[in-house]
Amino acid sequence: MAMTAPHRNSLQRCRVALEQDLQPDSLFSYLIQESVLAVDTVDEIKLEGTRLKKSQKLLDILPTFGDHAFHVFCLALGETGQGFLSDLIQQDVLESSQDVASPYQGRENLVKILAEELKHYYLETLSRVYPIPWCDWLEVDLQHIFTNLVIEETNR
Repeated sequence: MAMTAPHRNSLQRCRVALEQDLQPDSLFSYLIQESVLAVDTVDEIKLEGTRLKKSQKLLDILPTFGDHAFHVFCLALGETGQGFLSDLIQQDVLESSQDVASPYQGRENLVKILAEELKHYYLETLSRVYPIPWCDWLEVDLQHIFTNLVIEETNR
């Protein structure tokens, strides 16, 4: 699932600032832990060599992983002392959503945006279960879990 337009556009508009100040090596563990990036993807990014090239590669790849990746990226920035970058892109998302809304629809539009964000969060994060708690790599989507129902007749 690709990232929605507000998040993708925010990353694009803030790209120069992100490329200049982003310390991508400090984000990788967090992004792997939260299942945004695979170890192979991180290894591919690390092959880029310079910090700038790694940042560019990460910013190229990140939008392909959906809105969950955007939120985890923002959290990772905050956890690694780069919260100013998180604030920058989140503020950009808010400002761009306000630019689209008319003065009379500001609150209604904000509620719709927040509802959409929650919907994506629930779909991306809370729709998975770990059937074996100690195997964090074994993840099952709730859509793939089902029970065959049997109707039994009893004499009552």
